[in-house]
Amino acid sequence: MVYSVVVAGASRGLGFEYVNFLSKDSANIVIGLYRSPSTASKLLQLANESSNVHAIQADVGKVSDIQAAVEQATRILDGKLDLLINNAFYAGEPAKFCAPLHTRSAKELEADLHAAFQVNTVGPILAANLFLPLLRAGRTKKIMNISTLAADTDVVLRAPLIEPVYSITKAAVNMATVAMTVGGLREEGFTILAVSPGVSNTNPPDAADAPLDPQIASDTKKIYENLRAAYPDWDGAADAPEKTVRMTLDVMNKATPAQSGRFVSHFGVESEQWL
Repeated sequence: MVYSVVVAGASRGLGFEYVNFLSKDSANIVIGLYRSPSTASKLLQLANESSNVHAIQADVGKVSDIQAAVEQATRILDGKLDLLINNAFYAGEPAKFCAPLHTRSAKELEADLHAAFQVNTVGPILAANLFLPLLRAGRTKKIMNISTLAADTDVVLRAPLIEPVYSITKAAVNMATVAMTVGGLREEGFTILAVSPGVSNTNPPDAADAPLDPQIASDTKKIYENLRAAYPDWDGAADAPEKTVRMTLDVMNKATPAQSGRFVSHFGVESEQWL
């Protein structure tokens, strides 16, 4: 049985891993949306080598780009889409990613917030709206909005994750997930979840094609230390990307419309475990 999936933000990282994993089943048709060819070399190569993978250039922060992507996807998928994965995200300057809000200039912060909201919050909402006709025609009617444990207030208060702009915009995605659900889509049979993928090693030390920025490496180390201190049962190891993909897809596969609207972890809809 054919399973059709669109992954928004598939250039690299977890987005690419979704496309790569799902494409291994030849019955699946997977479309990856990417913003720039310069960062999508692996996706473009996979699409070139795999008949069931298609790469479409689209900036999810732009309505015109998503509309054009929907038109192409409609032809590729014969008008039917089973799962939309909203994964695109904006992190901003590495040096400022973890900077406290009060340490930044108002002008710089305003620009960063606008850019982040456009991609991290507005993008998933627009993608869901514009792909809705295809999802309505699909069998499963599912939308997975990739969130983060850094968007959970209890987690951040226990283990300061110091990713303010990213966390704020992802928390908004969680509420957008609720808004999509209670607006009537649950009654149509839709299952819409905001899912935290936990801590995934999408940029291993030997990733020569995308070496980790020194500032990001430093900030990540501090975040890990904070999480270890707050959650001593966590071993401090990031999950392999394929494990993260398997777990989050399993969450979506098992979820039902009655559970729609929730912000959950990769451990399951009923789990209260984040790490």
